[in-house]
Amino acid sequence: MHIYISRHGESVNNVKNIIGGDSHLTERGEQFGERLDSYFKNTPLLTIWTSKLIRTVETAKKSLTLNLNNGRN
Repeated sequence: MHIYISRHGESVNNVKNIIGGDSHLTERGEQFGERLDSYFKNTPLLTIWTSKLIRTVETAKKSLTLNLNNGRN
């Protein structure tokens, strides 16, 4: 078993130098989610856990959506 840890993509608050909060991803942050998909595309049985914060859920959904479109579960 392997465990991978990733930070969320860039958020609006990151750009504004605001620590914490619960903001959406920037376009760059969404692209990070897409790159995560590329990195893990050959990883079998990938499970994603995330907090309930908007930026973390959006990062995971971006990668998960691409995974589902590529036939992965």
